[in-house]
Amino acid sequence: MTTREAEEALKVANLIMLKVPEQIQVEDLDEIIGLKEGEFREYHEYAPKYGDRCWRARGRLATIIYRDLGNGWCRIVTVESVERGAYEKIKNNIKRIEKRGWTE
Repeated sequence: MTTREAEEALKVANLIMLKVPEQIQVEDLDEIIGLKEGEFREYHEYAPKYGDRCWRARGRLATIIYRDLGNGWCRIVTVESVERGAYEKIKNNIKRIEKRGWTE
């Protein structure tokens, strides 16, 4: 990972920790990282290295590790990686969700 990539990943991690509620629906997480509806099964994989009930969500914009809280709810554990140039897109995705309201 280059310095520029590391800086972008840190910016995305900070943005997510500041703007995203502590507990969110997995469908909102998918939207943040650039997955379309129905792609869940292809892009989420078990990640036991991070703890029990932890999963890796590989989106078009970022890869996020989250803990499954049950009934569609999750808590973001960490940002594992970010695609180049993804910060603004992720920021816009979060703004769009905030505008319409987080899924309850």
